[in-house]
Amino acid sequence: MTAEDESSLRTAARLARLGGWSVDVAAMKLAWSGETAAIHDEPPGFTPDLMQAFAYFAPEFRDSLRRLFEECIRTGAPFSLDFQLITTKGRRVWVRTFGESVKDDSGKVVKVQGGFQEVGAQRAAADRILSLVSSLEGITDAFVTLDRGLRFTYLNGAAEKMLQRPRSQLLGQYIWQEFKEAEGTTADRAYRKVLEHGVAVTFEQFYPPLNKWLDAKAYPTVDGVAVYFRDVTELHAVQESIREQATLLDQANDAIIVRDLEHRVLYWNRSAERIYGWTAAEAKGRKVTQMQMLDLAAFEVGMRAVMARGEWVGELVQTRRDGERLTAECRWTLVRDDDGNPKSVLAINTDITASKKLESQILRSQRMESIGSLAGGIAHDLNNTLAPILMTVSLMRSMETDGARSEDLETIEVCSQRAADMVAQLLAFARGVDGKRAKLRVGAIATELQKIIRDTFPKDISLQLSTPINEWDVHADPTQIHQLLMNLCVNARDAMPNGGLLTLAVDQVVLDDAYAGMNLEAKPGPYVLIRVEDSGVGMPASVLDRIFDPFFTTKELGKGTGLGLSTAHSIVRSHGGFIHVYSEQGRGTRFRVYLPADVGHAVSEQAAIEQSAVPRGNGETVLVVDDEESIRHVAQRTLERFGYQVRVAKNGAEAVSIYASHRDEIAVVLTDMSMPVMDGPATIVALRSMNPKVKIIGTSGLNANGNLAKAVGAGVHHFVPKPYTAETLLKVLKKILKEG
Repeated sequence: MTAEDESSLRTAARLARLGGWSVDVAAMKLAWSGETAAIHDEPPGFTPDLMQAFAYFAPEFRDSLRRLFEECIRTGAPFSLDFQLITTKGRRVWVRTFGESVKDDSGKVVKVQGGFQEVGAQRAAADRILSLVSSLEGITDAFVTLDRGLRFTYLNGAAEKMLQRPRSQLLGQYIWQEFKEAEGTTADRAYRKVLEHGVAVTFEQFYPPLNKWLDAKAYPTVDGVAVYFRDVTELHAVQESIREQATLLDQANDAIIVRDLEHRVLYWNRSAERIYGWTAAEAKGRKVTQMQMLDLAAFEVGMRAVMARGEWVGELVQTRRDGERLTAECRWTLVRDDDGNPKSVLAINTDITASKKLESQILRSQRMESIGSLAGGIAHDLNNTLAPILMTVSLMRSMETDGARSEDLETIEVCSQRAADMVAQLLAFARGVDGKRAKLRVGAIATELQKIIRDTFPKDISLQLSTPINEWDVHADPTQIHQLLMNLCVNARDAMPNGGLLTLAVDQVVLDDAYAGMNLEAKPGPYVLIRVEDSGVGMPASVLDRIFDPFFTTKELGKGTGLGLSTAHSIVRSHGGFIHVYSEQGRGTRFRVYLPADVGHAVSEQAAIEQSAVPRGNGETVLVVDDEESIRHVAQRTLERFGYQVRVAKNGAEAVSIYASHRDEIAVVLTDMSMPVMDGPATIVALRSMNPKVKIIGTSGLNANGNLAKAVGAGVHHFVPKPYTAETLLKVLKKILKEG
């Protein structure tokens, strides 16, 4: 071997961290190479004796290595061992040593020689692999690796158990050959996507042969694909049950809400979305006190009751997203965790706004009946008291010759008679004062009343009278109808202290299902309509709500008894009719009295024919905007019945949003003038800004807050009064559509 070859070998040994050694058996003398010295952190040229050499070995490996060395000397058996040594610098180094014997001609071992190689990096890698394999065998998830040909290269124990096949049968096999049923399924597509694009893919799949739902995650590797499987069959069943329960909860009419103890929403069903206007995604994590509440004090009372007793039932005034108020009947239940600690609150809220309004109407009706019964009893007793007074005073006056005392008696008689008149009004209010009824025409009584009004009312009040030519009859008491008209006209006179216009008009109308749907007191059929309108001071809402209560009056002491309108109301009800009032401060008052018409069969048929002949639509879309759900529903039902398509909005803001999305299909907008969030005039302005040519019909009971004037200023010239009949609405609708 040349010097150059020896130099190359030394270089190779150094790079490979490979050193040599030998032991002379007879002298027990050790010799080693420079690379071996370097592995032990000893300087070149240093060689220890045999005992010193064994001292480098980590204590836990010394006995094993000594036995192998001695066995080699005795029998000549070669050996190899990986172990740790401790260098002069105190480093623990993994090395591999191997040795073999050298024998003389007689077969006796005279030398043992071998080599040292540092194997720290390989050993660490092997340790990591062993640790990884141990970890994969210990996990509960199934884990497999596939090569790029989708052949199994590894399966852990959990995979064997889940796939119900030993790894010895699967290693090296093509996955879709072994599991043919899954070829071409979600799993197949997922693995190929991982191979083609180098991206991780998560998927869930039901595998029929195993009758299991598997949740899998596939990752790209250098050699192919690594896949984690998890059996989620039970979890999937639970989730499916939860989804079914959630579907049932979503079908409930009540708002079902779960919130934590900080009032943050955890669950929000579809009825909660409908009632409050917030989607489940928007509501989740938000505090209900930020979305629903008006009366925080009442809310806190309910929460204290829930925490103390575990449940609470009560009513709360809340708000929708659009600012509209609602009344909710709330049933709250405290939910506890497994340890019995309070965790959340289950709230079931029922929107009872409509029923509360109906209840208010019923209570008002009952109150009026109770007051009527009381008034009737009082009137009966007063009559018994006043009758002898009036008779006695009349007798005393006829016998009295003294002028002064006669005047006093006259005063007593006048006052007693006035009290008797009040009693008569009380009786009329209480039970309508039974009288003889017959067919009559209200227009004739109104004409008779015209002369009395012009003779007795202030001259600065102008009367405008109108009656139909072929007027329908009503079955009524003429005296009571006369009193009804007189009371309403006197009320109008008193509302115009500075003069004005009094309108007394008689008309006839046929009320349909649409009108009846907006007015609980009305029934479909023919009616005689009496309109008494003034241009006077008007009334605020607080007064308007009480005008039919007996003895309620805003007039000064001595200028009114508060029985005129209550008597009028009683007369109308006793005749099977109803009365509507519209008023606004500074803008006058309008009374509308509807009395059932007494018409023959032919007239009823003709009215029905005229109603059926109202113009129909041709599929045009109408956007109905009204804050009253009942009116929206009736208008939608009526329009769809007569050939129109309908979209609805409960306020102006919602209407603008709908129009922005569907402006090309909406032909006409029918909007109320008074609404929360965005009223009619503001809605009209917003719609005009999007489309100056948009067709708009306004609806209103009265010119509330000058809204009609504002609408006219915005270019709206078509209106229908509330409540309206189908005929009225359809005729105006057809007219605006013809305008082009």
